[in-house]
Amino acid sequence: MTTIKMCRRAGGVWLAAALAAISLARAEPQSPPQKTPAAGMDALLTGRDLLNRGRWIEAVRFYRVALKSAQESSEARFGLATALTQIERFTEAMPLLEALLREYPDNPAVLNNLAWILAKADDPGLRDPPRALRLARDAVLAGASDFNIWNTLAEAYLANRQPQRALRIARVALGLARADGGVRDTAPLQNLLQRCARAAGEPVEAPDTNE
Repeated sequence: MTTIKMCRRAGGVWLAAALAAISLARAEPQSPPQKTPAAGMDALLTGRDLLNRGRWIEAVRFYRVALKSAQESSEARFGLATALTQIERFTEAMPLLEALLREYPDNPAVLNNLAWILAKADDPGLRDPPRALRLARDAVLAGASDFNIWNTLAEAYLANRQPQRALRIARVALGLARADGGVRDTAPLQNLLQRCARAAGEPVEAPDTNE
């Protein structure tokens, strides 16, 4: 299975699939891997493309089709969970991510996306800031070079009413994004930085209009 291209959408859920690692982790030498039927593979590839283009609702539809052919596909389950998260259908995304976390407890993409839901959900049945913070910290340890993971950690600190720490982490996230040549729009991260500054009672930093 190939790795999904990382979608560089600053300030959102991390779309880095880290799926090559997931696929390798799934490999079991005792039994040959099952082949995905052609129709399912076509749906998987289409879902992947739509996910990377930010067409979340369409991606959901194709990932569901892919899962009918290959119910255990880690890429299809992760892609579906990510697309659902982007359109804030958290109740549907959570079981998929919880299952993936049990299978891949050290995968930074899974840790990050689950932490995002736990920090951002309005539903008290889903929202769990303390756990969000634990998972976000683990995600940073596993994938410290990605700005999106730091972004989620900042949101987790905000959800736990620790704005000073959130502000420091948001600055790290923005710095990493600016250093990443693939990021064209850092406005969401600048918005996060401003929210953290207001919550911390610090002067609100003016956005960089050159980005």
